[in-house]
Amino acid sequence: MAAMSRDQYIQMIYDTDQHLTQLRVEKWLNLDLFSWQWWILVVLLILPWLIWWKYADKKRLPEIFIVGLMVLILSSYMDAILSELSLWNYHYWVIPYWPRLISADFSFIPVCFMLVYQKYRTWPSYLAANAVLAFLLAVPTEMILVWADIFQMNLWRSYYGIPIFFAMGILVRLLTQTLMKKQVQAL
Repeated sequence: MAAMSRDQYIQMIYDTDQHLTQLRVEKWLNLDLFSWQWWILVVLLILPWLIWWKYADKKRLPEIFIVGLMVLILSSYMDAILSELSLWNYHYWVIPYWPRLISADFSFIPVCFMLVYQKYRTWPSYLAANAVLAFLLAVPTEMILVWADIFQMNLWRSYYGIPIFFAMGILVRLLTQTLMKKQVQAL
């Protein structure tokens, strides 16, 4: 069999992508929409932000929001890459056109990190709280999502996420504190 041309590969990828999108939309309309799992994802998309707004330190809003945005970006990219590598996959989506697990990547995970960042202001207390958060996000949260049939681990084990979440927390705090110091120096 002869190798395909670049244009043939591009067309095949495009056609496959279109077919996959059509399958996702059909599945979503016929199975996901308004299922109890779908409602869980909707609640996880909205409720964390309501909780955050109620408890957010309004005097530090930009600083804390930077933490959330960085976590949102990091967790979304990690999720997209590791999903693409088939380490895991999702059985339910809030909307089939949105990122895979938008409820976690754009809401639950960033809000958890923002609340920890806000509450624990010294490095020792932050590191301890970050370790607990990393464990809670990686193990029980993923196990609940597996139990609810929202999340399926293929080549992934929940404890793999502990060092990733922990490192994310450290990186985000370092970057945020650096940005805030630069802002103060510029004033």
